[in-house]
Order: sequence, then structure tokens, then C-alpha cells
Amino acid sequence: VQACDALIQQHQLLLSEAADVLHRTGAYLSECALYTLAEQLYQHALRIREQQSGLEHPGVATSLNELATLYFGQGKYAEAEPLFQRALAVTEKSVGPDHPNTGWIVNNLGTVYRLMGQDSTAETYFQRALKIRENALGKDHPDTGSTLSELALVYEDMRDYAKAEGLYQRSLAISEKAYGPDSAAVARSLHELAMLYYYQKDYAKAEPLYQHALAISEKVSGPDSIDTAATLVSLGALYDRMGQYSKAEPLELRALRIYEKVLGPDHPDVATAAGQLGQLYCDKGEFAKAETLELRALAIDQKKLGEHIETARSLDDLGDLYRETGQYAKAEPLYQRALKIREKVLGSEHFRVAETLDDLAALYWAKGQSAKAEPLSQRAAGIRARIKESRAGETK
Repeated sequence: VQACDALIQQHQLLLSEAADVLHRTGAYLSECALYTLAEQLYQHALRIREQQSGLEHPGVATSLNELATLYFGQGKYAEAEPLFQRALAVTEKSVGPDHPNTGWIVNNLGTVYRLMGQDSTAETYFQRALKIRENALGKDHPDTGSTLSELALVYEDMRDYAKAEGLYQRSLAISEKAYGPDSAAVARSLHELAMLYYYQKDYAKAEPLYQHALAISEKVSGPDSIDTAATLVSLGALYDRMGQYSKAEPLELRALRIYEKVLGPDHPDVATAAGQLGQLYCDKGEFAKAETLELRALAIDQKKLGEHIETARSLDDLGDLYRETGQYAKAEPLYQRALKIREKVLGSEHFRVAETLDDLAALYWAKGQSAKAEPLSQRAAGIRARIKESRAGETK
């Protein structure tokens, strides 16, 4: 990879074919979680296209979008957002504001703003993307269904579950019509709807949907596929939440083995599965097993993702384990690091920041340090109150 990049630079190849090669290689490296190498190739491809075609060529927009997507996948939302905005400006100028390519980038921006906790902005972008896709592609096009699911996630975050449910159901109907009832797309739609019910603690509705999604994934994608593993993790988490540990454990162990087999032992998805299994063992009171898995998840996230929201989650989960087992000196720096990452990546007013503040406050309460705990609890409560007030204003 590096030799290929070096040859292109050495011979100053500015052909579109060279940029295409760099893009394809960068995409492969990104899938392998080799983000630093992928970034170098995407940046080189962008420079070639800018020099060859000018700053406002559609190919430049493609490069900007790919580089932004790479940053987005690493949780670097502040770096991704201006690149997506620049790609949007180029695309709007080259093909118009209502073109499907424009809708694609508008949709990407909606996802960035949602993950940054900017629900109102995300909603606006998704609604625009939905309008573009409905008009340009049709109300039953799979891309329209994808945007419906993304918009549903915004309403899910806003706790407007009725709106979210209607959008998920519409997206499911589109998938069934476009691909048939036993398709990977339908399995993913069922999974999304099940997760909505899971978050509402409506486990009786969530369980059969997860089971249906799992049956389809095993049949269509294969018993050792990534789609199957993702559903196994979610179904295992459901049984964990229900206290049915004997059902949860084999599912989560199987998911972890699939991820390791398909992606390798150090992929971020392996970290997610390991962390989820660790949570199960923690709930069962098997703290030694839980610690081993949580430490593994954290090590992978730190190595592959750096200061990412998934790293913060691993830090927070390990902190919970140490707090629950009375190892307060180990828990405190983990919570503090998780808080720092979430504030940096998500902003100081995000609900995930409030969660970590509550965890750190609980630690200080347990240690009898009320002078440290009280301001953290108050700050968390203030964040939640402002989020609630903001969302109430958005629905008026």
C-alpha cells in the first residue's frame, strides 16, 4: 500500500485512475480498521482530483465525502462535518440541490449532527434528504427507506417513540417490497424496530423481532456473518436485561467468535462484542471474567479508535465494574477519561456527558465525598433539563 502511494507520488501521477486506485485501497483499509493508512490515501486522492479537475469538480466532492466518512467512522465528527459541508456545496453547484447525490451528502450530514447530539439540526437535514429522495427516487426506494430509519433514530434519541415507530415500520415495508420478506435489508429493519422496543423496555415486542431478524440473517447472510453476529449481540443484551443469563451467554459468546473469525482479533466490532459479554458477566457477578473482557475491549478501542465515543463507553463500563467491586481508585481515572472524551467529541451538553457525570458522582458518593459528588450531580441534572427544554421547544 505504502509502496503504491509512494510510486504515485514519485512519478507525480495526477490521472483520475491513480485517484481511483487510492480510493479503492483506502476503502479496503478502512474496512480493516487501518484508519491512519486509509486517511493518507484518501488525502492523496483528494489532492490529485483538486489539482487535475479544480476545487469544484464532482470527483472532488466524492473524495471529500469519502474522507469525511472515514473521520465519521472514527468518531471524529468535528473533522468530518466541514468536509461534508464542502462536499455538499460542490455537489449542489455541480448537479443541483435536488439531485440524489446531493441527498446522499445531506443524509450523511444528518447522521453526523445526530451523533453530535444536535437533534434539531439532524432532523432538518434528514427531512431534506427524505424530500430529495422521495421526489428523485420515489417513496418506495431503498434509499428513501434508509433515510426514514435515520430520521427514526433522531426521534428515538428525542424519546418521541411514536414518531420513530411509524418511520421504522414504513422503512420495513419498503425493504419487504424492494427485496422480499427474507432479505438482509428486512432483517436489518426488524433489528432496528426491535431496538426501539428494547429501549422502551417493551421486551415482549422486541424479542420476536430479534428472533425473526436472526433467522433471516442466518438463512440469507449465513450463520457466521457479520449481520448474524450483530443480531446475536442485541438478542443477548435483551436476555441479559431480562435476567435470562443462560440464554444470553451462548448468544454473546457465539457473536464474539464470529467477529473474531471474520474481522480478526483486534477489530472494533470485536471490542463491542467483548464489552457486551463483559457486561453480562458483571451482571452475573462473575467479575474476574468481566474484567478480562472489559480490559480487552478497552485495549482494542484505544489502539484502533483513539479518543472515540466507543473508547469512552469502554472506559465507562470498566469504571462501573471497578466501582461495583469497590475498587474506587481504579474507577476514578477511567470515568474522568471517559468524561474528557465525551466532552471533546460530543460537546459539553450531550446526554452521554450527563451519564458519565452521574457515574463519577456515584463513585464519590460511595466514597463519602459529597463535596465532589454534589456539583457533578447538579451539572448532570442541568444538562438533562436543558435537553428536555430544547426538545420541548422543537416539538411546538
